Amino acid sequence: MAPETSPVPAPPEDKNQTPRATSNDPREVWSALEQSITGKHALNWVHSFTLSSLDQAQAVITPRPGKRQMVSFMTPTQCDRLSELLEPILGRRVRIQVQAGATLDHAPDAPTRDESAAPTTQPASRSDRDAAFKLPLVRQLADVFDVTLMDVHNEPDEKPTEEPSSGDETPEPI
Repeated sequence: MAPETSPVPAPPEDKNQTPRATSNDPREVWSALEQSITGKHALNWVHSFTLSSLDQAQAVITPRPGKRQMVSFMTPTQCDRLSELLEPILGRRVRIQVQAGATLDHAPDAPTRDESAAPTTQPASRSDRDAAFKLPLVRQLADVFDVTLMDVHNEPDEKPTEEPSSGDETPEPI
């Protein structure tokens, strides 16, 4: 006796079929890309970017607000992977250029991430620190954790001619 079989449901729409963009509109292309990676958790990093411009040979992506740290994630390997993902949508291979959101809008001549050296930090001015301490959340944290802001200076390269200190000195609170 043959085992009972239930009717086979019709196969769903091919989920592996990549939607094809009908124009070079960056929003349409990026929407098609996001549709094509639905359910592919290893590609969730794509959702951290938007396609800001597109031409025949190049696609420029920028991080979404709050995702600027993802710029450093975009290695040449990741750019190649993104180009591969866009190829079936566009019908051609494009070179991926990554732009940090603020530098694209505010400083067009700023170096790209490949040209820039390690980021430099400048010490905060006293007015910046005072303004920070006036913020409600900072005040609340300072009260809860009994925070004291201290001013720290690097020692000069030359040794002073004064007597050496005993090491009992404490930094001066601001």
